[in-house]
Amino acid sequence: MIACTIAGDGSVICSSYSPSNWIFSTIEVPFNPFVTGYDGLHPVSGNREFGYIQNSNGTYTFYTRGVDRITGAIDDVVVRNLKTNPFDAPDALWNSFNNGIYNYTLSNSGTASNPTTTPNIIYRPKWDKVKEVLRGIRPVSDLNCK
Repeated sequence: MIACTIAGDGSVICSSYSPSNWIFSTIEVPFNPFVTGYDGLHPVSGNREFGYIQNSNGTYTFYTRGVDRITGAIDDVVVRNLKTNPFDAPDALWNSFNNGIYNYTLSNSGTASNPTTTPNIIYRPKWDKVKEVLRGIRPVSDLNCK
């Protein structure tokens, strides 16, 4: 069965947390176009972690990391034919999180390094390779995870 998604407004749930990080996972909310608040599938499926690490010199490093992919099979076909990268807007959103922390810190008499001085590390695995790893056809080392 191939499902066509009607992309919702991006509902997530906090699936894990600790004092220094939290993880949000995308969820499906019952879809009804006639009732407000029922929004269907999240446009991507995955997890996003937000957190901070205290460095040895007493400073903090704030980060976000995650993994996601297009939710539905039909959506995937549509995305493969786009001339733009569908993850450009989400990447900009996560960068705005880092910029928000930077601006908040400065406006509250703190000091911070400009987040643009640290380049994003983006690793988007080829999902065909991931399937082969999950099926035992390839070793996990073929994914070059860092």
